[in-house]
Amino acid sequence: VYGPRGIPHNFKNVGEGVGRIVLTATPAGLEDFFATIGKKLDGRDQMPLPPTKEDIQKLLGAAGDFGMKIL
Repeated sequence: VYGPRGIPHNFKNVGEGVGRIVLTATPAGLEDFFATIGKKLDGRDQMPLPPTKEDIQKLLGAAGDFGMKIL
């Protein structure tokens, strides 16, 4: 999938199992966004929890700092 800058795009898991995505972004820097908004899991097999209202507010607040607009 190609998600060019300036064009809205998203990812949706339509399956019944856990969705996983491998993402490559250029130029570098998007990893800092994920480090800012993400929560570290205890291990690879730990299931992430659904986002809380606080998680969503953190995401919305950080997006602009990284040149993103959440629609």
